Amino acid sequence: MRVNAICPTGVKTAMHGSVALPDGVDMALVMRNSPKLGDLCEPEDVAAAVAFLASDDARKITGIALPVDAGQTAG
Repeated sequence: MRVNAICPTGVKTAMHGSVALPDGVDMALVMRNSPKLGDLCEPEDVAAAVAFLASDDARKITGIALPVDAGQTAG
């Protein structure tokens, strides 16, 4: 049995777009300048990570927490 976790951060969804921000803060500008790999992740990016971990290519991978976050949590 394999146990892994997908840890998405900043995914473009309707819920993400409804976050309340202080007046005058442009979330698109903040996020464009935050991730190390460009814009926010798409839901398809998270789905691809899930598909990979469920595939035979990842058959020897277990016990990981895989960030899918465009580098937002990278040191």
